[in-house]
Amino acid sequence: MNEKIKKHYERINKSYTGAITIAPSRIAKSLGRLYLYDRGLFFSSLARITIEQLPKVLLELDGDTFEIAIKRIHHAKIIESIQNIESDNATDIINKIELCDPALASKLLSALHPDMQKEHQKLSTYSEDLAGAYMQTEILTANPQDTLATVKRKIQSFREMEPLSAIVKLYITDETGVLLGSLHFTDLILFDDNDLIAYILDTVRPRPPITIRTKSPVEEVVRLFSDYDLNAIGVVNKQGILKGHITYDDVFDLIEDLHTEQSYSMAGVDDEAEEQNTFKAGRARLLWLFVNLGTILIASFVIGLFEKTIEQFVALAILMPVVAALGGNAGMQALTVTIRRLALGEIDYSSVKNVLIRELKIVILNGSAIAASIALISFLWFANPILSLIIAISMFSTLIVAGVLGGLIPLLLKKLSIDPAIASTVFLTTVVDSTGFFLFLGLAEIYLV
Repeated sequence: MNEKIKKHYERINKSYTGAITIAPSRIAKSLGRLYLYDRGLFFSSLARITIEQLPKVLLELDGDTFEIAIKRIHHAKIIESIQNIESDNATDIINKIELCDPALASKLLSALHPDMQKEHQKLSTYSEDLAGAYMQTEILTANPQDTLATVKRKIQSFREMEPLSAIVKLYITDETGVLLGSLHFTDLILFDDNDLIAYILDTVRPRPPITIRTKSPVEEVVRLFSDYDLNAIGVVNKQGILKGHITYDDVFDLIEDLHTEQSYSMAGVDDEAEEQNTFKAGRARLLWLFVNLGTILIASFVIGLFEKTIEQFVALAILMPVVAALGGNAGMQALTVTIRRLALGEIDYSSVKNVLIRELKIVILNGSAIAASIALISFLWFANPILSLIIAISMFSTLIVAGVLGGLIPLLLKKLSIDPAIASTVFLTTVVDSTGFFLFLGLAEIYLV
């Protein structure tokens, strides 16, 4: 057996026997390696996944590996594993299966307990960019008139009914379900069993609770956790009624998802398609390759306008890639920073003036340094002062355009409700390349030919 394959196989076996505790992500990674190099070991390892491990491992599997796994694992085992996990994770698994096999997802859903079916339907109404999609509905609540002794009995009952659900906070609601406050369990230690929750809440946390709306953007969830160093946050509707909560582990996964989505989108890749089989992922990528082909043809058309100029002055062809590459890099720097700040909620369209002034200062400073450098290099290379001046002016102007557009385009697209991460790169490369070539070759035609 190949040493690497043996290593992955042994890692999985140790996790099954309980010899060591291995994170689901590492088990999924090892299964992915076995799937690529030894299908026999992959199937035998897959069959040994325990009921407790299965849900989290399934959520970590990608693409073809996940699709094969859900078809190979007995459906009764999948159903049993889903029955024992938090509502948000159960919904994630059903939705992930639905992307690969809608019929199987429907079959599994219909076999779940009616209460879980209702929870799934409720959570599935929220799109992935809303806070409600990431909340757990299994929460421990108390009434202000409950005594601490009553709360202790509720904790015992909750643990018996929901053995795998984390008890992070005690949420205090009135008789209509409106959230009044929350308590950490360490807050309860200093009080007597006969003390009312209302008294404890007023003593420990007299301020209104920090909450998030079910239809708030997920970026707001990340911002609140970061700003207030939270471990959980109550999710309420517009009437203030508690619907669930989002915990720190969900936010960690959410941050990873946002980073992945942003990276994929800026590369023209659909993150949902990448979770599916190879054909669907390839088809999604092909669409963006055609879009990029169109933008390249626009830049090529601009070059074609100056074909005779390039034929007469070969140095232009040598320096053209410099203009395009540096302009593109400067634009991507501004674009990446702006999209990142948008995702974190640090800026919005009202910040457009400050963003443009900041980017303009940066590109003027950097553009001056780059223009002077390329002018010197060009003069030493071709011994033509006019050409050196032309490349310097073109480079400086292109960097200005790239920096301004890199800061402006994401804000405009966000204002128009278009995902900046997906569309910004296309607009930026098209305009920057075309502008850079037009300036450089246009000035050359005027002053060199």
